[in-house]
Amino acid sequence: MVVEKSSNDGVSWSPLEFFSRNCSRINGMFENEWSAKFGNSLWKRPNCSEDTASWDAISTGRDLTVHLADKIRAMKGWSLAQTCKTLFNGNASDSNDPEPAIKFFLANKIRIRLLRPGFKNQKTSWQSLHYGISNINFSGSDELNNRFS
Repeated sequence: MVVEKSSNDGVSWSPLEFFSRNCSRINGMFENEWSAKFGNSLWKRPNCSEDTASWDAISTGRDLTVHLADKIRAMKGWSLAQTCKTLFNGNASDSNDPEPAIKFFLANKIRIRLLRPGFKNQKTSWQSLHYGISNINFSGSDELNNRFS
């Protein structure tokens, strides 16, 4: 499954986070690859989470979360206050990232795609095609009215 955003009314889409049982096998990345040890140049790269991708995630009450704020803080090494300031004002001290980061997060459409993996044999296909979503909640800011929800 992937959560994607569009800033141009759905003409193009950018992935924000992948959810998989095996991130390295299915998506070619490692879980939570955005940790500080990988440097701060990859903060716009989509994350991959394995913690909510199992068959019992709903029955055990686990929530699926897109980790955008945590991702930026870990990669940049910022405090919460510094993260908020830089998101809206930009980071003039970083020549690679002079514009406000909030531009990356502005979206007028968000979608969830349930991805069907390619199978080498039919024997395993029945195990991977079951999805269950009970609730979808988004929190964020309405830029026009400056409301948070």
